[in-house]
Amino acid sequence: MRNAKRETPPRIRLLLVDDHPIVLDGLKSHLSAHPDLLVAGEATDGAQALRKARALAPDIVLLDISMPGVNGLEFMEALRGEARAARVIVLTMHDSPEYITRMVRLGARGYLLKDTSPGELIRAIKAVHAGEVYLSPVASRVVVETAVKGGFQPE
Repeated sequence: MRNAKRETPPRIRLLLVDDHPIVLDGLKSHLSAHPDLLVAGEATDGAQALRKARALAPDIVLLDISMPGVNGLEFMEALRGEARAARVIVLTMHDSPEYITRMVRLGARGYLLKDTSPGELIRAIKAVHAGEVYLSPVASRVVVETAVKGGFQPE
């Protein structure tokens, strides 16, 4: 019998984007504790996030919307159409239908509010990495209501 070497599955590479250092630090601390996640980089604004997304090729970008300079919406617009673009999960305080529908139209694969539990954040990352869409209950309701009204044409 051969001594088969067990290969560890590759870790999910994350880019964390938020303009609040304490939020970045908390996210990094929590996410780094999971053996299947790797925080590949951090950014405090959208311009820096674009540079790092292109250089680091993360699997998932965890993105805030409100940031100085290039905000999350502008980041999504710039990233759209890039062949190697990472999947984006929005993690924000904004629960307005305008933000939710705009980010989904721009290609966000997840939308969570900052009051999300740490466990739900991990589930969202794994689901989006697996090719699924993961929306908070508020975002789900907005997306369904918008779709029913016929309001989901790509931008």
